Amino acid sequence: DILSAADIIVWSSLYLLLAENTPLQSQHASVNKWFQELLKLQMFQSAVTMVTQGKGVKMFYDSIAMQPVTSPSVVHHTKLQSKGIVSEDTEVQSNEKCTVASPSEVAMATDA
Repeated sequence: DILSAADIIVWSSLYLLLAENTPLQSQHASVNKWFQELLKLQMFQSAVTMVTQGKGVKMFYDSIAMQPVTSPSVVHHTKLQSKGIVSEDTEVQSNEKCTVASPSEVAMATDA
């Protein structure tokens, strides 16, 4: 089989989801098999090492943890507004609290 640019783009997009053991691997066995076969190739291993500076998936933990978290109720409310179901001036009713972990807290949790 010949690799295409699409293979590289899709594989790169799935890296954070499939590079480590996750439930997605068993839920999408065929995709995971394809992903793991490409990961065995030296060119993919070299690229991962270069991009992640040898840290693998852990390289991305801090940046992911620092992303803003949107409450599901806010997302749902925005969808309702876009469909004209609720008006623009209707406020979101939510009792949810948002907790943001610091990079050091994320590191401690992932190392445990």
